[in-house]
Amino acid sequence: MSGSTLQRMALRPDETLQRLRAWDSGQPLSERLAAQILADAGYTDIDPIHPRGGPDGGKEAIATRDGQRWIMAMNFPHD
Repeated sequence: MSGSTLQRMALRPDETLQRLRAWDSGQPLSERLAAQILADAGYTDIDPIHPRGGPDGGKEAIATRDGQRWIMAMNFPHD
């Protein structure tokens, strides 16, 4: 990150919230973002159901954590 980006983030502690509110990158990238958040939270073996779109029955991915399988579902609603 550039110095100006870090300075701007330091001045705006709600940067993440504001960027998510303005998110307009579509469903496939939204699912990738959600998978990255799961990976950061310690989930492994993240297997996307339909990463480029398609019927998934409301399940975006299956992941593992602490020996248990989990189903990831996400939604980025717009007001």
